[in-house]
Amino acid sequence: MVTLALDDRHRSRHRLELGLSLFIGQAFLYNVMIVAGLVELFLGVKAERKGLEEIAAPLTAAEVDQAA
Repeated sequence: MVTLALDDRHRSRHRLELGLSLFIGQAFLYNVMIVAGLVELFLGVKAERKGLEEIAAPLTAAEVDQAA
């Protein structure tokens, strides 16, 4: 009987620790998402309904010499 009571306390403590660590992990990730949203607000590119070529030049585009 004594070992059963100790085992039950150990299980409930383990559940509490698991729940607390899940809460802390989720709270951390929620804050990461909030910070990412704020970074996007300040550094994001307005690209709605634009083609990729309108936003940035292709990497393989040849430069045209304007001096000629």
